[in-house]
Amino acid sequence: MRHQPADDAVPAGVVAAPLIAECHASFECRLADDGLVDKYNFFIFEVVRAHVAASPKHPQTLHYTGDGVFMVAGKVVSRRAGFRPEYL
Repeated sequence: MRHQPADDAVPAGVVAAPLIAECHASFECRLADDGLVDKYNFFIFEVVRAHVAASPKHPQTLHYTGDGVFMVAGKVVSRRAGFRPEYL
């Protein structure tokens, strides 16, 4: 049985799997190496395209921390001045 894309799904640019329109950022990936799947259940993917919304600049994001607990990202703290320009 094939699943139908959700109403908020939009076509990806490179891969067949759709993107979720409401996501602030997303990656399109291809399987690069599945040699460790049988022994470790470990997949290696290659990011072939990345997407990020232009706004909001600092979105409020929800993070699952485990054991049924979530947190919402809070105050934005910039440490930009301490980074070398080539690392930004």
